[in-house]
Amino acid sequence: MITGGKKWGDRGFYVLPTVFAKVDENSTLAREEIIGPITKIIRFETMEDLLEKTSIKHSLLPTAIMTRDVDKVNHMAKKLRYGSIWVNHNSHTQPKLPEFSTI
Repeated sequence: MITGGKKWGDRGFYVLPTVFAKVDENSTLAREEIIGPITKIIRFETMEDLLEKTSIKHSLLPTAIMTRDVDKVNHMAKKLRYGSIWVNHNSHTQPKLPEFSTI
């Protein structure tokens, strides 16, 4: 965990925005949906590695890809199976949540 993970406020079940890095793509954290201001960072060495490991499961959830090679990611986005894909950006459909949230 890079940051966050602490309770926010005195009531309810709210947590501060949390970022997990070096997440194993086979872990429960990587595979399960988390409802909240949580970001999981999974690194891949090659585009082929990313496609192989993420295309196993079809997901209606959104995902975001951050890369310097936009030409390659356009090709990849057609092969990934997610509800929506943001490239070098994220969703602004939840304006009350932190910018990095991908809910």
